[in-house]
Amino acid sequence: MLAKAMATRSIATGRKVYVPGDPKGEWSVVAQAVGGIAIELGAGSTTRLNPLDEGPRPAAITSDAWATLVATRRRELLGSLVESALGRPMTTMEHTALDQALRTAAAQPGTTHPAHGRRCPVQPHPARRRGHRPPAGRRRPRSRPRPTRAGLW
Repeated sequence: MLAKAMATRSIATGRKVYVPGDPKGEWSVVAQAVGGIAIELGAGSTTRLNPLDEGPRPAAITSDAWATLVATRRRELLGSLVESALGRPMTTMEHTALDQALRTAAAQPGTTHPAHGRRCPVQPHPARRRGHRPPAGRRRPRSRPRPTRAGLW
């Protein structure tokens, strides 16, 4: 309750509030009450987020500076995701391959927001392949993830 009160008061002073997860749906009501939105993501949801979207460009930034900023953000985001999936830092060659892939995707005619328009086949982690059993005492991952809500206002 205290966090919600602090958030709504800080909105009145011009601050932006972002709630990265709302499994109980409590913040969705607060977001709507102050004119914000709640984005629901999860299994069965038709809502999609494009993390490569460049977002709105501030008027004070030149086109070249904006293009550099967007490319840097995309590279850092995808680099972090790749390193997280690999469980190790990326090599120089992997960084180069990532940069080339981003440049190729952004250079497609009429494309300002590179995104993969169809589902990608994902290889399961070796520990989750058919026939593998987790060690005794370890919980199995949930088969259906819970929906996640994020509020932005």
